[in-house]
Amino acid sequence: MLLLQQAVPTVAGWVGPTMAVSLVIIALSFLAGAFAILVTGRAMNQVMHRMAQALETLQTELVPTMKSLREIADDGRALVESIRTEVAAITGASQKLRDGLESGAEEVKERLEYLESLYDVVEEELTETALDLTAALHTVRRGVGLAGRIGAVLGMARRRRRRR
Repeated sequence: MLLLQQAVPTVAGWVGPTMAVSLVIIALSFLAGAFAILVTGRAMNQVMHRMAQALETLQTELVPTMKSLREIADDGRALVESIRTEVAAITGASQKLRDGLESGAEEVKERLEYLESLYDVVEEELTETALDLTAALHTVRRGVGLAGRIGAVLGMARRRRRRR
C-alpha cells in the first residue's frame, strides 16, 4: 500500500479553490441564463397577452365589418342580377321594335309599289280617256260641221222654194 500512496500525486493547494470558484461561476452563469429565459418568457407572455387582446379587439371590429361586406356583396350581386334582367328586357324590347320597324318598312314598301302600279294604271286610263274624248270631240266637230253644211244646203233649198 505504500506504494500506492507514493504513486498518488499531490495536488497543489490552489487547484481546489480555483475549481470551486469555477463551479460557482458556472452555476451563476446557469442561473443568469435561467433568469434571462424567465425575464424573456415573462416579456413574451406580456407581448402574447397584448397580442391576444389586440386580436380580440380586431375580431370584435372585423366581425361586423365582415358582415357589412357580405351584405354589400349580396346587394352588389342582387344589383348586378337586376341590371342583367333589365338589359335583357331592353334588348328584347329593342329586338321587337327593330323587327316591327323592319316589317313596317317592308309593308310600306309593298304599299308604295302597289300605289305606283295603281298610279300607272290610272295614268294609262286617263290618257286613253283623254284620247277618246279628244277623238269624240273631233268627231262631234266634224259632225257639227257636216250638219251645218247639210243645214246650209237644206236652208238654201228652202229659201229657193220660198222664193219661187
